[in-house]
Amino acid sequence: MKKIILLFTLLITTFGFAQTANKTIAWSGIIADNSGNALANTNVTLKFSITQNGTPFFSEQHIKTTDANGFVNANIGEGTPLINNLSIVYFDTVDLKLKIEVDSGSGFVTLSDEFFKAVPYAKGAETARELGKNDEFILLNSNNVSFYTNGYQGEINENGLLLDDLAGTGTREVVADANGQLQRKPVQVKYLSISGAEFSQKENFRYYHNTGLYSIVADNYSTVNVNFPDKVKVTEIKVIFKDNSTANIGLDLVRIDNSVTNNPAAMWYYDTTNSPSFQIITDTFSNFIVNNELYSYYFRILSNNWDGNGNNAGIRAIIFKYEE
Repeated sequence: MKKIILLFTLLITTFGFAQTANKTIAWSGIIADNSGNALANTNVTLKFSITQNGTPFFSEQHIKTTDANGFVNANIGEGTPLINNLSIVYFDTVDLKLKIEVDSGSGFVTLSDEFFKAVPYAKGAETARELGKNDEFILLNSNNVSFYTNGYQGEINENGLLLDDLAGTGTREVVADANGQLQRKPVQVKYLSISGAEFSQKENFRYYHNTGLYSIVADNYSTVNVNFPDKVKVTEIKVIFKDNSTANIGLDLVRIDNSVTNNPAAMWYYDTTNSPSFQIITDTFSNFIVNNELYSYYFRILSNNWDGNGNNAGIRAIIFKYEE
């Protein structure tokens, strides 16, 4: 029996690893016997196996016929599968070896069992799962693309873009800064100011709730709507007033249930004390989130001693502080 050998190792290993339209690896070589004579016009079976640490995870075989010079070629990936197929091989994996065997009729003989070199790794570009350096890289998975910069930062998946820095309880607005970088919308502190001139005595003022028309005492109440922006968090109220009334002034922030199933509720109430000078009172809210779909809001003041020139009682301003 003639021993099958490689005539020219250089020719046998001219893998250009050309990536064809069907994503195969081109291989060619000259097969010769142990005397260096080419096996011309000989039927041979080629077996290609890709292994890692001695374990094959891809193998296939090709039935070929050498030409008059013993030359034969094959496209790895187009043979008869023995173990898996070429598409499962990630060429960015380290320690991959290509084992080549040939059988001319007397059993398989190993021609080569070598590690892939740098050139074959061009094939890895097709299946590269990771792009980056050190702790900064992009990882391609079956259902998403993940980003890492000194740890997980986010991903793109079927639901869109997910950024770890923006995660948290509930929803939040996202804005782009001048450089185009996405970030949480900073909390903005704003104010809603109501002038004392907005208040006037509302004779026979009424509003509707579940028991029917509800009437506020006609002569001693004055009211004004408070039009908060929706979903803001109200944190503080400040009232600037004058109270020289023996009956004092009642200050009241009221919430009306738009469903008309519940009575109006006082969100905040304050009784003033006698003082001929202007006063400023400031108070805070712990968890007041405006919901304009469910509620309406108004502010009312009460005094049993209103007078025409305002010497006894008066409101200069009401200022709400809120976060948006």
